[in-house]
Amino acid sequence: MSRINTARRPDLVMEPWVRREMSRLVPELLPVAERPGPITSDEELLTFRQAHMIWTIAMHEGLASNVCDDWQFYDDHTNEMGMYMFGTSFPLGQPGGMPRLLATFRRGELPPESADLVRRTVDMGIAVLIDLEPMDARAADTLMTDIGVPPEPALRARLWRHCAGNPHFLLETVKLLIEGGGLHGALPEPLPLPEQVRSLIGRRLERVSGPALQAARAAAVLQSDFDVELVAELLGAPLLDLAPAWEELEAAQVLSASRFTHDLVYEAVAAGIPASVRGLLHRAAARTLEARGSGAARVARHWQEGGKPELAARAFVRAAREAHDQYLLADAVQFYTVAAGLLEGQGDLQAAAEVMAARAAVPVPGAEPPGRPALPG
Repeated sequence: MSRINTARRPDLVMEPWVRREMSRLVPELLPVAERPGPITSDEELLTFRQAHMIWTIAMHEGLASNVCDDWQFYDDHTNEMGMYMFGTSFPLGQPGGMPRLLATFRRGELPPESADLVRRTVDMGIAVLIDLEPMDARAADTLMTDIGVPPEPALRARLWRHCAGNPHFLLETVKLLIEGGGLHGALPEPLPLPEQVRSLIGRRLERVSGPALQAARAAAVLQSDFDVELVAELLGAPLLDLAPAWEELEAAQVLSASRFTHDLVYEAVAAGIPASVRGLLHRAAARTLEARGSGAARVARHWQEGGKPELAARAFVRAAREAHDQYLLADAVQFYTVAAGLLEGQGDLQAAAEVMAARAAVPVPGAEPPGRPALPG
């Protein structure tokens, strides 16, 4: 950026000390022998910042504003420099001062120090935060027209659902479809996930705190029908301690109320759970759901994923009975079959045989229902 500005203002006259300090960033300003050494004190840092402010004001002379895009990628040192310049140079946007700055960033992706800087500048009255709402369906339709998406309503609706209302996801997905020749005609199954979108979701998850990440993992294990209270019970955490982590996940657009913002986000969270942690969470989920009186089939699957086949078998037998009572005969057969397989794997052949007998007693639709045999546990 500094080299570009140098070419833009070749006639700029700088005081020797400013030129000397700015040669740290623009080496061609001075011969190697005249450039300063590394900064070693707060006083030298202040001198450099003052020089940088003078340089920046001069380079932006005549400009009313400057645009900074993707602020989430700026590091802490750049932010500190900007804070110094905008906090000490007044009036903004007027001759002799810094131009006004328009900075954009993705919600939930700012590093903590940048998010703190936003709060401080707003509190100081030198910044205004404008929170843009998600793109609505009408605007999305206009965008899809602009980028050449065919006008078929079903095709557009599917694309928009796949992208969860995120225009960045939409643009990257359409770009990938165009490159592969898959935009016209029937859309592929499944729709592709661009690498840029994977990276964006990954960065979003990397920036959340430890408690927020654990809450997201617990929610991913539950997968559906969860809320902050259930996740708190699963983790054994006080509800009020978990609430800030939940708010953090919503701000990072990982969760929205009691669901993941997108299947892609859920898949990324689930894929990142270490195997040892995954087992613990599934077992905790089984205990929590069982205590809440949730359906036996859901409990059974968590015991199974948590590496507890004997407990899973018992829960699958209960699920089969529940299905039988509701005349969901195919489900009952399936649950009995899974339970028998788990018991056989544990070497409990007698219990497995009893479960298979119960499976055989499930009536065929339209036939006279036989009596139900007794079962263990």
